[in-house]
Amino acid sequence: MALPDSQTQAGFVGFFDVDDLKTITPQQLAADVKMSCAMIVVLHDETCLSSWCQLEWKAAELAGIPVLCIVDAHNVSRTTVLEQVQRCSSHLMVHQWVSYIDTSRHDANSQITDWLHEHCTVKTVGRTITS
Repeated sequence: MALPDSQTQAGFVGFFDVDDLKTITPQQLAADVKMSCAMIVVLHDETCLSSWCQLEWKAAELAGIPVLCIVDAHNVSRTTVLEQVQRCSSHLMVHQWVSYIDTSRHDANSQITDWLHEHCTVKTVGRTITS
């Protein structure tokens, strides 16, 4: 999936924990999540098993950060992933998910960009957020 490239072209800047954090600790990860205007989570059938992912989701929930889930529908069953997420994080259930498959990637990227514009161009308490 080429999500970061598409969103960067739309003017958004993001971070990917394993690429962008010099030190990955629970405290640093939570601090960086709190600085975000939104979180995009790409889900597959093992995502909910990650304690690091669960930590990021909890940090987003506590900070009031909206989360958009993208389901890698080409490789996993959306129903299976939905059942897993329902058990591990209700915060990931707030916004309608985007199904990502290669044949409709342009539509999925447009949905993601539109969602980011909607959720990242508002003033929030303590920080001004723009794309």
